[in-house]
Amino acid sequence: MGTIGRAALVPADVEPGIINPRLVLYRAKERVIAPRYLQVFINNPTSQRYFSLAAQGTTMEGLNMVSIGELHISLPSLDEQHEILEFIDGETAHLDALTTEATRAITLLKERRSALISAAVTGKIDVRGVAELAPAAVPA
Repeated sequence: MGTIGRAALVPADVEPGIINPRLVLYRAKERVIAPRYLQVFINNPTSQRYFSLAAQGTTMEGLNMVSIGELHISLPSLDEQHEILEFIDGETAHLDALTTEATRAITLLKERRSALISAAVTGKIDVRGVAELAPAAVPA
């Protein structure tokens, strides 16, 4: 029985130990499926929705080994799996760069807003006539 959560890769060189009894450990047959491909597939929103629907229990959602084993997995060739992972990595890197750029822009705009407010409050700039030039606010 495992809780509904996220799949993670366990490094091959991890030291033996005891895992939480609510965790499930699967070993991928690497000649058939790339472990990271399986991880990405399990973590996608469609698979997560399946797990949510398949969950059994009333107080704490959980999955049994049968429910997990019944997940239908798209299984292209290993070469295609690696191509898919490369594509995902490229798109993720692109989105991460856009997020970083947007975060930087937001920070800069907040700094400029603060500087403008400070300049207006301290009288370094005259804003008295600006209100007359601005278009009238339309009530929502």
